[in-house]
Amino acid sequence: MRHLGKTAVFMLVAAIVAFGQYDKDKPDLMLKRPSEATYLGDDKYNSTAIGQTMTQNADAGDTVIYHFRVQNDGEAMEPGYPYSDDIKVKANAGKDGWEVTYYNTISGGSDITDEITKTGWTTGPLKAGAFKQIRAVVVIPDNASENDTFIVDMIAHSGNKPEIVDRVKGIVVVGKGGGPGPGTVETDDRTAFYLETTASYSNISFGLPSSENVCINIYDATGRIIEQVLNEKLSAGAHTVTWNSANLPNGLYFVRLLTPTHTATSTVVLVK
Repeated sequence: MRHLGKTAVFMLVAAIVAFGQYDKDKPDLMLKRPSEATYLGDDKYNSTAIGQTMTQNADAGDTVIYHFRVQNDGEAMEPGYPYSDDIKVKANAGKDGWEVTYYNTISGGSDITDEITKTGWTTGPLKAGAFKQIRAVVVIPDNASENDTFIVDMIAHSGNKPEIVDRVKGIVVVGKGGGPGPGTVETDDRTAFYLETTASYSNISFGLPSSENVCINIYDATGRIIEQVLNEKLSAGAHTVTWNSANLPNGLYFVRLLTPTHTATSTVVLVK
């Protein structure tokens, strides 16, 4: 953790477990939209959902679906004897009129909502490379307002070493006004489009492939927008803006960058 006197700093990787701890106990949690072929978060392991956060936009009364995959990425102990792990998955329940139901497959399957939102749902023994899939069905309240947000927060614990975890987040935002575009995801493409928050001076750095209108919003852990940092047209290339977060309390925040063609989200923890 870096400290800048009394100024606020961002701990982007403070809770990320060191890769060395994942040699044998290595749960890998991923997510995607039903229409997508590949999962976001494959071979990424952390407890903060950094690089593993996806957003979908929908209207009040709509239903939004996320597919999740939990895989044992642990190594085989020796040739012919794959390493096995019984991974426990936990997720949040619906609230404030938002309904979310979890199933143990991406099509059909059994309702595991009560289990996964309370004690946790277990995959059963998974050999190295084996996986199970989960479907989350989110129903937006009919009276939801534009930019209302619900976050499907899912975390996988190694059954052998519960302190080793992997986390993903599926965000649902109501309306098109200030929210992200349909099915947009966090990206790591540094050559075309990216968003990166840093500890130094609370900077938000990003790059644009072409001249575009750029909007940067800050959301708190509940999904409520608390500040608009930027809203103007910028030229192509790299840019940095400063977010003055000195008066905000400690906690989890989302920095969301929107343009007419791209959206990116970064999850940060604010510490004073």
